[in-house]
Amino acid sequence: MRPFYIILIITVFMPCEVESCWFSSKRGAVKRIKKYMIKLGKDPEEGLDHHDFKGIVRDAPSALGWAIKRLGSVEGVFERCDYDKDGLIKISEISKSKHCLSSCWKSLAIETLL
Repeated sequence: MRPFYIILIITVFMPCEVESCWFSSKRGAVKRIKKYMIKLGKDPEEGLDHHDFKGIVRDAPSALGWAIKRLGSVEGVFERCDYDKDGLIKISEISKSKHCLSSCWKSLAIETLL
C-alpha cells in the first residue's frame, strides 16, 4: 500500500483536533484554496457566499465534495471559517479562524484534493 493512502486512512480516523502536524499544514491548504478560487474566476479576497460555495461543492470532483461533507457540510464550514460572520468566507478569514482547517486530516484533504 502506498504511504500516502496509509497516512490518509490514519488521519481520517483520528478523532482529535490538533493545531499542527508533521505532514500537512493549514498554510499549504490555504494556498491551494486560493489557487482553486482563482482558477474558478473568484477573487479570494472578496470571498465566497453560501450560493457560490454550494455551487463549487456541487461541481467539484466527488472526493472534494466528500471531504467537505466530512468537514460538516457547507453550513459547518461557514460556522467555523466565516470569522466575522458576514456570510462570506475570505482567504484572510480562513487563516485567522482558530477552528477552520484546524486538524491534520482537514488540511491534508484540502491539499490533496485541490
